[in-house]
Amino acid sequence: MLECDQWRNASETEFDNAREGMEKLVMNRLFGEIFCSRTTDDAERDEIIHQKIQIFRWIEERHLDIPSSPHNASYFEFAQKELLKMNNYRAPRDKLICILNCCIVIFSKWHRMDAWLAG
Repeated sequence: MLECDQWRNASETEFDNAREGMEKLVMNRLFGEIFCSRTTDDAERDEIIHQKIQIFRWIEERHLDIPSSPHNASYFEFAQKELLKMNNYRAPRDKLICILNCCIVIFSKWHRMDAWLAG
């Protein structure tokens, strides 16, 4: 893209935005071919992952050394929603932002808990 006359004089920010837009365009156009191919066993593998996730549904806050609190549910619900939003996006950067937001919520909770325990 840098060799194209249209982007040769673009600022770094403009070029980054254009590159991100191009990535989204390409991923939206190719998503079905890349991730929904008829020749893969994705559905079977998804079911196996789903079963493995179900195995760990018994884990609670106390197992992670997080004191139980009525406020925890809202934190973890928000973090879960961030991960579920990944299915709405196709571009890798957008999916990573969802993961980052989830991590920020969880680490924020841990940080507040540490401050509360120290205080």
